[in-house]
Amino acid sequence: PELLKLMVEYGLCFELKDGTGFLAPDLLEPDRPTAITWDWTGGLQFEFRYAVFMPAGILSRFIVKSHAFIKNNFYWKYGVVLEHENTEALVEEDYMNLKVRVLLRGENKKGLLSAIRMYIEEVHRYFDKSGKLQFEEMVPCNCDVCRHSGEPHFFKFEVLRKFERKGKYYVDCEKSAESVSIAALINDVQVNSYRQDFVSTDELKLFICFLIDDVLLKEITMKEGYRVFWRDNSCTDPKNETEFQPYISSVLDNYCRVNGIQLARETREANGSVDIAFSYTNKDRQILKVCLEIKKAHHQDVTTALNTQLPLYMESMGTDAGIYLVIWQRHEGFKQPAGYPSETDLLNVLVQQNQRPEDIAVKIINCSKPVSPSKR
Repeated sequence: PELLKLMVEYGLCFELKDGTGFLAPDLLEPDRPTAITWDWTGGLQFEFRYAVFMPAGILSRFIVKSHAFIKNNFYWKYGVVLEHENTEALVEEDYMNLKVRVLLRGENKKGLLSAIRMYIEEVHRYFDKSGKLQFEEMVPCNCDVCRHSGEPHFFKFEVLRKFERKGKYYVDCEKSAESVSIAALINDVQVNSYRQDFVSTDELKLFICFLIDDVLLKEITMKEGYRVFWRDNSCTDPKNETEFQPYISSVLDNYCRVNGIQLARETREANGSVDIAFSYTNKDRQILKVCLEIKKAHHQDVTTALNTQLPLYMESMGTDAGIYLVIWQRHEGFKQPAGYPSETDLLNVLVQQNQRPEDIAVKIINCSKPVSPSKR
């Protein structure tokens, strides 16, 4: 268990969604599974090209970081297929040519590409703490010739942005010799910085609550995510908050990134650590912050931390927006908390005791072992 914990912390493996084990991408088969086919027609391409040296293991760490997006266990040592919002992305390492290739298709290609670029950036920071790694982000040409080609001409993304800042409007494609719009090339791959703008901390807090209700809850109840909260298959030995907190962060982070929200775990505030801190810069350059505190329903401080611990963290972070997330695990095999027969009973008590209902939202997620449909 100690070794697995270290491997998870250092991005070498991740726990499977069904809780049956862990996956280390470095130990996967090297070849792409034959079940994975890809039609690039109408899709989007993007590449990371490395000048002299490409660190080994980039894709392995990328797979670990993006594992909540993985589609149908489509992964191998040098690649993975991701899925989000009716969009798919094939991310594959080409070590011989010193590049990582990204192919996207679906409704929200730019949004998923934005998340992929952020994950790659995090992997780069791990391998290159001195900031000397030389690479270029490459954008495909969208002229009439390249748009229908599986091998389009590529432009350096940073060069296009430099041209744009200098007031240049067009650049020539080396394959077709046509002039193409620089703004259109950038727009093909870059999400508007404020695609979904949150004006106030209250709006940001409501969006995080939506992710908890609509995304996290579905992962737990519909995709057997509840197993992450237990040490045994019979669900009689609950894990500590620090053990399942990374799972909650990972699920939320994938959707936050697509919307420009930064998520940080265990942020030091008020002589303690905020479980999860969210931040977002709106179009007026205001930094909005939301503080999330996680407590198990059978924790001895579950009814008091709402008005003591969380407000201190919020004050230290300089925000008036907080979320109190309670993990409910009571079922036939685990009779805690003893004082509350149902999650509704505990929720009613917390709502009544909440001294700042306009600032702090109270949420309860049921992570108990579900009753199978055949026994309902």
